[in-house]
Amino acid sequence: MEIKIKTIDSYKIITVQGIIDWENAKILDFKIKKIIDEGYNTLVIDLNEVRSICSGGIGAIVFNFTTIKKKDGIIYIISSNDYINYLFETLKLNIIFDGFIFKSVKEFSKKIINKLVIIVVPGKSYGVRVNNFIRISFGMSTKIIKEACQRIFNEYKKNL
Repeated sequence: MEIKIKTIDSYKIITVQGIIDWENAKILDFKIKKIIDEGYNTLVIDLNEVRSICSGGIGAIVFNFTTIKKKDGIIYIISSNDYINYLFETLKLNIIFDGFIFKSVKEFSKKIINKLVIIVVPGKSYGVRVNNFIRISFGMSTKIIKEACQRIFNEYKKNL
């Protein structure tokens, strides 16, 4: 198994390749927990290149999904992999992750990261093209959203 981790804005993208057996499931679980402990609460797990996953690997994903939801976060799943999709449907994980499964990182980026956000400031609406300034989306921590809103409000006041 090979794990690659990259950051896009406030999102950690975890790309997993190969076979997730019992030993690799523990490694995957450790890496996910470490990212959560670093303060990230929006994770993307790309399973497109996974050839096989044991129950421990599924358990690591579901357990960390539950953990991160308690912190107002989310785990998105990337999979166009027939094997992974079959497992998710058989185990009803597609219901748990409903709305959070995408076929590719590109599709995820297009639908989740690159959005136009409208923030209502008393008396006015302030639109922000997020790929040029700031991104606010479901799954971001309250602290990050408050900081982002404060920056936008300060920018708004400058333009009065």
